[in-house]
Amino acid sequence: MPENIVVEIGAPTLAGIKTGSLINVDCGNDTKRKICQDIRDMNRSFSGKGIRAVPLRFHNGKVLLYLYRPLFLEKDLANEQAKQLLKERHYPLHSIEDAVATLAKKTSLCSCSQDFPHEIGLFLGYPAEDVKAFIEHKYEGCKLVGTWKVYGDVEKSAALFARYRRCTNSYRLQWRRGKSLYDLTVRT
Repeated sequence: MPENIVVEIGAPTLAGIKTGSLINVDCGNDTKRKICQDIRDMNRSFSGKGIRAVPLRFHNGKVLLYLYRPLFLEKDLANEQAKQLLKERHYPLHSIEDAVATLAKKTSLCSCSQDFPHEIGLFLGYPAEDVKAFIEHKYEGCKLVGTWKVYGDVEKSAALFARYRRCTNSYRLQWRRGKSLYDLTVRT
């Protein structure tokens, strides 16, 4: 598993300022079994840091990796609007592990952007109102495009986007200077 990609895409999650990140990793010549072992090893190294990595989908020589903070996700999915969106899409609401498993199943079954589970934004820490608006209206009414499409609070979202960029730039630099993935992962 190329750790530099995890750092590049997942920095805000590693830093504990974002619930989750999606990382599309080219498997190269590695087998699915090898990638799964790499993910298990990564989870062992994250032990005690409050972060997990889960493969959502293997497709065309790539793995879609979901890197997330379970405690953050639990809080995000407790939002009433988020719960309603997930309920409408037949997600179990009794545990985040079951919700993530359902997301993985839906993601692995999708064949194109039309059937992609756009509720995935809830699992990444996007505001429920923005996820709902995107599902219902796509780009119509979008006020800002950054890490996600913003339909609600532009000022708050723009500040978060800037914070994510600063974090990513800092982590990229620290990685190049030799800090390990473990050292870059904040305990929450």
